Amino acid sequence: MSTIYHLNSGTFSPPLSVLKGVTHVLLVETNQGWVLIDSGFGTKDFLHPDLVTRIFMSLMSIKREPVQSIINQVQALGIDPNDVSHIIFTHLHLDHIGGLSDFPWVTAHVYKREWVSANKREGLLGLGYQQHQWKNHQNWKFYAQPDEEWYGFPSIALRDFQPPIHLIPLPGHTTGHCMVAVQTETGWLLQTGSAVFPFNFDKSNEIYSLPKWLEKLFWGQNRSRLKQLFSEYGNQIDMVTGHDFNLWKNHQ
Repeated sequence: MSTIYHLNSGTFSPPLSVLKGVTHVLLVETNQGWVLIDSGFGTKDFLHPDLVTRIFMSLMSIKREPVQSIINQVQALGIDPNDVSHIIFTHLHLDHIGGLSDFPWVTAHVYKREWVSANKREGLLGLGYQQHQWKNHQNWKFYAQPDEEWYGFPSIALRDFQPPIHLIPLPGHTTGHCMVAVQTETGWLLQTGSAVFPFNFDKSNEIYSLPKWLEKLFWGQNRSRLKQLFSEYGNQIDMVTGHDFNLWKNHQ
């Protein structure tokens, strides 16, 4: 049985908002060592944030506490951080990749389209890319084209890993955004990343809605596809998102 931990690299609750969110990172035990899916904020982000990160944390009311960095949480679990050998990214926004600098030895896995988008700072959310967070990292593995299907979605099978892991391109939030699926004893755990507005999709399928134009602008048109996936295969797939507090809390 593969052990999976659900970690939170930063709780946020924007002022004048009733919404509460997390920075949801998965830690998965595999035949290749421990694998992170996203890396949250890094120690440097908490101690010495750049201007954009400082503004983002302030707007989201994220406390600058280094104990929230994933490397410190891994150690708190009694796991040697050196046993973390890979990080698989849904996308490269600052709140998903910041922790990479704490794990300079890992192989970082990313969809090639996302790598291009990040280095060009493409799109309306291009400011969310902070290249200094990854520019010194040496070990990368890029994936160019889907080679399989996963429940009707084009996917890239990461063939070296057991349990099986799939990288599933789902553009919208960024042009190279991906979901990551990990097979478990009871089915699949699907980290949808930032494919949808963090608070408008959970197992009720109907909480928190946004104007359609706003959702399309920032997240694309993925909500209906994920709702259909859950409707048809919810008994086989456990969905989480990069930021939904309730879905993270349900796994504690």
